[in-house]
Amino acid sequence: MKIYSQLEKSKDPLDQKVLRFMTINGSRYDLVDELRPFVGNEPAPPGRSLYPRDATQAEIEKYVAAHPEQKADVYNEQSLLRRDGGKLKSSGLPRGVRGISEASSGRLAGSCEAERRCGVCKVFAAARGRFADDDYFASDIGWLDLQDPKFDLILAPYETYLDNLLGVRTSYGAAVLSATKRRARSWRFFKIRR
Repeated sequence: MKIYSQLEKSKDPLDQKVLRFMTINGSRYDLVDELRPFVGNEPAPPGRSLYPRDATQAEIEKYVAAHPEQKADVYNEQSLLRRDGGKLKSSGLPRGVRGISEASSGRLAGSCEAERRCGVCKVFAAARGRFADDDYFASDIGWLDLQDPKFDLILAPYETYLDNLLGVRTSYGAAVLSATKRRARSWRFFKIRR
């Protein structure tokens, strides 16, 4: 976050390009180039920001074996794992991610007003609700009920590929898929890292 803050204040055009690339990647590591850093030299930690920076798989498994009552909490896919003294505890979304989710929810409300006639409104309303309670089932089922949809919208913490430590923690992502008669196209327009 310190790098983001410094770049945001800069008027240098190159700094602004780096800031944009960091925003697209969600960090200073290039998602397309095997997580190589494009700012600094320090490699990406295997757990990214989903775990304590120095955590290892062996350490986490040993902790869960010693504290089986905390297994569900430690392996909670929609959380961050943090150290609290000698304990490992999961925590919820950082404030910044929640703010982006709420802003997206507001935009979906505006889209819902514009799309009342085509049945997408019901799906958008369900999608708005999922930001508040992290329940994505209703909006997922809503897309299945649509007849011949022209696009698909994915806004959820479904992907675990950022978790190179245990492979269980999800990160928020967004995609718009647009279907045409000839082909389907997908655009990723932002990624949110927990």
